[in-house]
Amino acid sequence: METNNYLKFKFFDFNRKTDNGLIERLKISLMDFGYIKDRPVMITRNYYVLDGQNRIKACESLKIPVIFEILDVDENDTELIKKIILTLNKNQLIWRLKDYIHSFATDEHPEYLIMEKIYANYSSLGWTNIIRIVGNNKLNGSQIRNGFRFKINPSTYEIINFLSYLKGLPFYQNSHFVGAIVSMWRNTDDFNRKKIIKYRMQIPQCAKTTDYLIVFENIINKGLREDNRITLTNGNKIR
Repeated sequence: METNNYLKFKFFDFNRKTDNGLIERLKISLMDFGYIKDRPVMITRNYYVLDGQNRIKACESLKIPVIFEILDVDENDTELIKKIILTLNKNQLIWRLKDYIHSFATDEHPEYLIMEKIYANYSSLGWTNIIRIVGNNKLNGSQIRNGFRFKINPSTYEIINFLSYLKGLPFYQNSHFVGAIVSMWRNTDDFNRKKIIKYRMQIPQCAKTTDYLIVFENIINKGLREDNRITLTNGNKIR
């Protein structure tokens, strides 16, 4: 069944609130692919919504019909209604970044295919760090969800190998630390990087990527004349 009469739908007070961010993402999906008919909004006989509040809001905003299905339940049985709502929400499959990456990992998107293979071999680094490395610190979750095309960082395997020398640091998998390594890579040579490995135990745990870069600067520039020193931050704040 479907309807354009959005006012017919009523929300239980104890159900979770609608989410503006999710509504906007649903609108993009609806505009791109239309309404997936096997995912109807679930309601009671009197149009109280059990599952699909955000979809209703998205449809209303786009002025397209809401596809719904009636579940024959006693609306006065609050405990049962709550249990149904919780069950429906728990059973919803929320796509994670790895799901989007997998969906785009085809011959048409070879960079996602490569990224998936890299993760298969170096999963201990986690997806956040793999994305930082292959995307050269320029790739984010929003871009991945939209199938953004990008070039794999040509230094990917060198950076991953470099990180293997830093496993003695308890924070070597910290995303800010990995981000600093990726950023440092663009502005250093092999001689500089060997200094980082040699003095790795002098690296403290930091709260931000920029702080790690300052530490790397100090290690690399130690004992060098002013005109031979390098700058990794360039005065810019890096997340």
